[in-house]
Formats: sequence, C-alpha cells, structure tokens
Amino acid sequence: MVDKFRSEGIRNGETGGKTGRSSSKLSTGFILVLFILLVITLNICSANSVDDGSSSIAATQGFTIYNYAEGLHFILASRSNVGLPTPSSYMPSGGDNHFEVTRYLIPLPVNATVRYDVFNTSETKVGEFTVNMNTLGPLISGYGNINLSGPISYFFGSTPYRLVIVNA
Repeated sequence: MVDKFRSEGIRNGETGGKTGRSSSKLSTGFILVLFILLVITLNICSANSVDDGSSSIAATQGFTIYNYAEGLHFILASRSNVGLPTPSSYMPSGGDNHFEVTRYLIPLPVNATVRYDVFNTSETKVGEFTVNMNTLGPLISGYGNINLSGPISYFFGSTPYRLVIVNA
C-alpha cells in the first residue's frame, strides 16, 4: 500500500522532498539581492559622474587659485588636461580662478597644469608661475609642483585645494 502511494505521488510530480521549492526561493532571493546591489551601485556612480558625453565613470575635483598679490595681475598663458578657468583667464589682484580636474572612481592618475604670466600695474611682465593639479582615484588629490618666478610667493588656503599667491 505504501508503494502504491509513492508511485502515485511520483506520477503527480511530487519528488518526495522540498528540494524544488526551496531552491526556487533561494534563486529568487539571490537574484533580488543582486538586483538591489546593482541599483545601489548605479545610483552611487551616477551621483558622482560627469556628463561630458563619455561613457567613463568619473567625477571632478575643484582647485582654486587666489591672487592676493597687491599690484599684480595674472593672465593664463597655457593649460593642459583642464578646462577653462572660471570666471575668466584674467585674474586681477584680489581675484581667483577655479579649475575642475577629472577624478576617476578607480585609481587612474590625472595631471593638469596651468601657467600664468605675472604683470605689474604698468603692464610689464615681471614673472610667471606654473601649477600642477593632480588626482589619483576617488580619494587622493592635491597640488603637485608649483614653480614661481618674480616677486611672488604662495601658501595653501583653508583646504589643500586652495592655493594663495601673495607678494614675496
């Protein structure tokens, strides 16, 4: 009699255990967890991404150069790996320029360089300076080499992304 019930159960699709249902629930739960992780990852990446038309995952780090040198103004002479400064390429005494440097979410180095010519109030060139701005992945960034010539010096502002140029 027991054999009869066993054979009828097998004929009706029962396997005699819970293996089919528990593995189905397990795989559904696993897929749900993977989907949630994918959504979280995409949200984090899109919150930090730059919409420049490329498909890379990147953000930017802002760097600001301040001109606190009395009687001197700066004109941007050259730049590499960085966009145009804001508000303009001309930096009067008391002014500042802001640059955005690409920062990838994986440790890829980006080195940006700007060079300014320094002029006095008589419009005579009295010096120049070159500034390197570096990023390496999402956590490491800052100024690199800073080369000055003429009657100027520098110090860092309240954050490592603020460079202040002053009279020597």
